[in-house]
Amino acid sequence: MQDFSPRHDSQSNAFDSDVDDRRRDRLPPARDVANGSPSDELTFHDAERLPSPKLLAEVDACWHNASEPQSEEWIDDEANLSAEADDAESETLASPAASAEPAKSRIERQARPSQKSESRRNSAGPYPRITWLMFLMALMLIVRYFVPGVAREISYGVTQGRQRAQHEFATVALKDSPLAELSRAYQLISQRVGPSVVHINVAVPARAAEESLGPFASFHESRGQGSGVIVDRDGHIVTNQHVIDGAESITVSMGDGRKLRAMVVGVDPLTDLAVLRVPADNLIPADWGSSDELEVGSLVFAVGSPFGLEHSVTSGIVSAKNRSGKAGRTYQDFLQTDAAVNPGNSGGPLFDVSGRLVGINTAIVGESYRGVSFAIPSSVAQNVFERLVRDGAVAHGWLGVQLVDLDDEQSERLGTAPRAGAYVAGFVDDPEAGPSPARLAGLQAGDIVLQWDTRAVGNRAELSRLVAQSDAGATARLTVERNGEQVAVDVQLGQRPSRFN
Repeated sequence: MQDFSPRHDSQSNAFDSDVDDRRRDRLPPARDVANGSPSDELTFHDAERLPSPKLLAEVDACWHNASEPQSEEWIDDEANLSAEADDAESETLASPAASAEPAKSRIERQARPSQKSESRRNSAGPYPRITWLMFLMALMLIVRYFVPGVAREISYGVTQGRQRAQHEFATVALKDSPLAELSRAYQLISQRVGPSVVHINVAVPARAAEESLGPFASFHESRGQGSGVIVDRDGHIVTNQHVIDGAESITVSMGDGRKLRAMVVGVDPLTDLAVLRVPADNLIPADWGSSDELEVGSLVFAVGSPFGLEHSVTSGIVSAKNRSGKAGRTYQDFLQTDAAVNPGNSGGPLFDVSGRLVGINTAIVGESYRGVSFAIPSSVAQNVFERLVRDGAVAHGWLGVQLVDLDDEQSERLGTAPRAGAYVAGFVDDPEAGPSPARLAGLQAGDIVLQWDTRAVGNRAELSRLVAQSDAGATARLTVERNGEQVAVDVQLGQRPSRFN
């Protein structure tokens, strides 16, 4: 590395001192003109040998410029200039009569960069510019065609790395996730209830007569299907009454693959329930659950054969309780769910999260699933099942009253506050059976039924269900509110007249 600092070192000082000595050596001794002795005055001949003041000023300027920082080229040339200056000084001392003009030109040549260095700077010519232009063009091509691809590869790499990290993290986290436990619960419920669910095929004779055939009209077999659930080890199966209505033959497909002929034990059109029986052993029955313990929002599972697809499992929640939504049925106290139920699910079971039977799917809104399905509560289905197995038929009790719910609309019309209970709006007498059991027991129009024996009555649907679950001739104690006071009334139920069926 060359030193660019000003040359104020000992070598420069020695050089300056040597120049001063040379100047003094060139001066002749002063002589006195008058006395011929040395004096301060110089002869004309001596004066010609001295450098002119202008030349000395230019020399001083050159030394001053030499003390400033110089580029590497100028430093290289300075050695040559110093040598040329020494030669010039020697020539001046050797020829005292030399003119000052040549010396001035030499000093000016020394002050300018050498022609060698100037030619070295210009030797490259325009080629560096072309080189830089080509470099810029190459850089632009790289940026245009190669950088986007590299950027995409980097982006893809980052994305793939992130996805792989998410995949690996999710794989580990899902093993301990509650969703895995929920999925496992679904599987366990399906495994528990699967062997208890059956598919029912029915053959119904239907007359297909055409006027052109006349007396040659023939009968042919029409087939229907539904679902059912095994409820005991004796081979009893609960299903809907409308599934087997008018059936000539019934075939049951078991969970283990067996196909068995079934016989009808009994039907109850008022609740749309029927009981079948198959001659089989080694059966796995479902366990009865309590529909009364279900709450709105409880998770439930529907199992059946929608469109003939056997053992299909769907899930949902209890949307409402004590619904009335099925036309043509007297006792309407349904569970409303949003589980997917379609044609073929009728008669199939509804299970709770423990795999217990809490309902029998019976109806949907519309011809296919719309998120509104109805199921007969197990509290009704179990009661009807036991009575059909015992008696082969159900003799429903009859109270003979017209009931109204005390909701906001009815309460405003009746002039009372909204509240729980069933309002007695009137009585229903039968010409054959006589006065209604409620009238005979002493109930009055305007009474509000609050209790049936020890069970609270929330609305008219609950009271109707309690009456239907009771046998004809049974006695119950009703707690009613009359004129602001609670009154107990004992009533003996009658048998429901056939015309009300």
